[in-house]
Amino acid sequence: MAILEQIIGADAWENCPRSDSMLRMLLERNYRNSEKLEQFLDWLSEQIKGSDEDETRHKHFGPHKGYAQHLDERVKAGTMDQTEARSRRFISAWGTASYAITNLTWSRKVVAAYRAAKRESAEEGKELSVPAIENNLRLAALREQADKLREIIGNPFAPPVPVEDF
Repeated sequence: MAILEQIIGADAWENCPRSDSMLRMLLERNYRNSEKLEQFLDWLSEQIKGSDEDETRHKHFGPHKGYAQHLDERVKAGTMDQTEARSRRFISAWGTASYAITNLTWSRKVVAAYRAAKRESAEEGKELSVPAIENNLRLAALREQADKLREIIGNPFAPPVPVEDF
């Protein structure tokens, strides 16, 4: 990757307000650290709250964990090489994170915040603009996820810091 592309990518990563766009950047820029992405998955799974919490976590995050274990077993058994296993593990983690961002984590927060805003507007006698509030809440959730993704991964597109040689 050319230095200019790295700088542009590093800046885009640091300033991106959407976790879904950041996941796409990781894929398009050939970032393949599944372990860090799995840390993000763990955080996402913690964001799911509700009466069906354990069932939801198992249903949506369990298959990736099971698949990762299956890949580790295949490597140990010698039926798959490490490179192939790491590639498959990343793709599974990426797909799980993408699905969770789009369909699970933000929607629960949006519902909770929407209900609170609806109660507040009813108490104040104001009309609630559903599309506007839903969009604002969704974007806030994506920004929170983006910040967490940056915290866990760092900036994988930052150019290496030059070492001064005296």
